[in-house]
Amino acid sequence: MFLAITESKKKVVGYEEEAQVTYEKHKIFLYKEDFDKFIEGLEDVVSFIKREQGEAAPRPEYTPVSEAPAEEEGTKPKSFFDKFKF
Repeated sequence: MFLAITESKKKVVGYEEEAQVTYEKHKIFLYKEDFDKFIEGLEDVVSFIKREQGEAAPRPEYTPVSEAPAEEEGTKPKSFFDKFKF
C-alpha cells in the first residue's frame, strides 16, 4: 500500500494563438512503512507554522446544491472513502 500525492502545474509558452500549454507533474509516493515518520514531520511543520503565524481562520464548507445529499434522519454521513472498495 502507498499514498501518491501529485502536483500538476500548468505551463503556458507563447501568446494567444501561438500559446502552447503543457503540464509539469511532480509526485510523491509515500509507502506504508513511512507513514509514521511522514506524519511526525508534517506535525512538526504544522506546529512551527502555527507557533510563528498563529491559528488560521477556518474555511467555510462548500457543497454545491446539486451535489448535496438529502439527509435522512438517523443516517450516518458518508465518508470520502465510502465510495471506494478496499
